[in-house]
This record gives sequence, C-alpha cells and structure tokens, in this order.
Amino acid sequence: MKKILITPRITVYEKYNEIQASLDLEWGKFATACNLLLIPVHYTIPAKEYIHEIEPDGIILSGGNDLYSFDPSPLNEIREQYELELIRLASNWYIPLIGVCKGGQLLAKHFDSQIEKISGHVIPKHSVLPTPAADADWKLIKEVNSYHNFGIKKLGASLKCLLEAEDGTCEAFHHDSLNFSGILWHPERYPEFRKEDITIFRNKFNS
Repeated sequence: MKKILITPRITVYEKYNEIQASLDLEWGKFATACNLLLIPVHYTIPAKEYIHEIEPDGIILSGGNDLYSFDPSPLNEIREQYELELIRLASNWYIPLIGVCKGGQLLAKHFDSQIEKISGHVIPKHSVLPTPAADADWKLIKEVNSYHNFGIKKLGASLKCLLEAEDGTCEAFHHDSLNFSGILWHPERYPEFRKEDITIFRNKFNS
C-alpha cells in the first residue's frame, strides 16, 4: 500500500479544554479501497520531519475548517500554515498531492486563484461538466456532493480546470507541471464509495 500523509481538521473539545485533530473514520475505509495507507499528521510535529522520516508516496489535504482569509481564527491559522508548508515540501520533493474541499480551495489559493463566497453549494449533490482539459477518467464524474460555502471563481495561470459546476465555478483542477490536483467534493462521504473517485485517487498516487 502507498503511504499517504493526510491533514485532519482542528477542533476544540471544550469538555476537557483540548485542541484536537480529527478525521472522519470513513477516510480510512475510502483509503483502503484505493490501496492507500493513511498517516494523519500532528500539527505540532514539523512537516519536514514527516517528509524526511516517512518519505510518503503522497499527501491529501482533507476538508474541514475554513481558509484563514475568510475566518482568521487561531486554529485556522495553525492548520493553514502547516498545509502551506506541506504544499511547498511536496513541490520541492515532487510528491503527488490532492486537496479535498477546503484543501482544494487552499491549493488553488496558493497558486493565485480567486476564491469567493458563493451560494447554492451546500446541497446533497449537483451536476458538473468536463472542460477540454479533462481526460477520460475525469469525464466519468457527472455529479458531486457539495458542502462548501466558498468557490473557485478564477484559477491561477498554472492551474487548469477539469470540471465545472453549472454556475461556472471550478470543481476540480490540476497543476500544469506538478502532480497536484484539487476537488471540491468529499469522496469519503458517499455511502458506497464511487468507482470514479477511487480511480482518480489510485491514479494520483499510482496505487
């Protein structure tokens, strides 16, 4: 199985006055279906230590929390700075990376994309349309679940949109030269994991 670092969301557990990192258990099931072994990062351990000691085969920036620019809370800042460091390390070490929902938004923002508050995207599902940049695997995705209040209005010059929502916002993209992709839906939240999503993740990490 391929070793994949994944970033969890940060939450406050008030009962014990703890700041916790958490990850939906469904991520483990989805990863197993993709032949991936997930290694959640701990935000107090430097990202470079994970890269040097584990030598991961890939990185997933998961969903949850908000971009610091929209909600400048201390917890969002901790997570965002850590994930930006992972993006930089992945760029230097040519490590495949995929951002999911908020992770996809952060990846797009890092590469100079325009992120804006949008409406109509916190719904069970909506249709998506492939762009000319989409290959056969991406074209198989016709609809996606949707849990985000912010969307990608315009991509940076180094990114290419693969799937668009009907309102023109980008739902999936990839980088021109790095093995980086972003998606705005949650593949782990389907009661039965979709073959299309499994194919995307297995291709991304060569698993």
